[in-house]
Amino acid sequence: MPRLLLNLLRAAYCVLLAGIVVAALLPNVQTGILAGNDKLQHFGAFFTLAALARLLWRRLHPAWPLLHLTAVGGAIEVLQWVMGLGREGDWRDMAVNLAGIALGLCAAQLVLAAFDRTQQVAR
Repeated sequence: MPRLLLNLLRAAYCVLLAGIVVAALLPNVQTGILAGNDKLQHFGAFFTLAALARLLWRRLHPAWPLLHLTAVGGAIEVLQWVMGLGREGDWRDMAVNLAGIALGLCAAQLVLAAFDRTQQVAR
């Protein structure tokens, strides 16, 4: 992948991460197609972040996105618990975050393995 494209995608990942954190800390407003399905929102956000992190920083050990996103998810839950803006920290949300992270990393690893096999066949 060209270096410029990789850097643009990495910047987009950072913007997505910041957007998810901000959305998670804003006062609780339920809108959109996922309104009322809090666990699906958590799973989708952390699945996407984990998969993208693994794909965009593939040279780093897979534990990096696991640890990084677990810390982000934990910080969000603690901040929701203490901020008092209509949000509540919930251990079940953290469990769903971890499930999203784990499955996102697995999905990305499958994509990387398939890509590597394709590259080997092409040689």
